Amino acid sequence: MAEVMEKSIETAKAKYPTGKIVSTNMVVYDYPNVGAMTTVKDKTTGVEHRIFVDAYTLEEVQDKPATKTELGVWSMYEQVSKDKVDENLKDWQKSEQFTKKLEQEINDIGIDIGEPITEENIKKLVSQPFNY
Repeated sequence: MAEVMEKSIETAKAKYPTGKIVSTNMVVYDYPNVGAMTTVKDKTTGVEHRIFVDAYTLEEVQDKPATKTELGVWSMYEQVSKDKVDENLKDWQKSEQFTKKLEQEINDIGIDIGEPITEENIKKLVSQPFNY
C-alpha cells in the first residue's frame, strides 16, 4: 500500500511540478481494480487533476472522464458522501470497541483467541454469560 501511494505522489509531482497535492488515498477504481489516487490542484488555475496508479502493476492509469458511451475512470471513493464516511467511521469504531471487549472477556476466562478452538474451550464459551 505504501509503495503504490508513494508511486502515485511521485507521478503527480512529475506531471504537475507546480501543483499542490491535495490528497492521496487507496481507492477501488474501475471496479475491481485497486490503486492509489492522488489529487493535485494547479496553484494558478485552481483546476484539480487526478492521478491513478494501479496497486498491482504500479503503473499510471490514464484518467478519462465519463461520457455517454464510456464509463471513464471512476473511483468508489468519490461515490461516498462525507456524511456517510463519518457514519461508517463511527460504526467501525463501535464495532472495534465491541470486538475488543469480547476479546477481553474471552481472554479473562482463559481462552487464547490466537489458538485453534478446542472442545474444552467451546464448553467454557457456552457456559459464559457474556455482556454484549
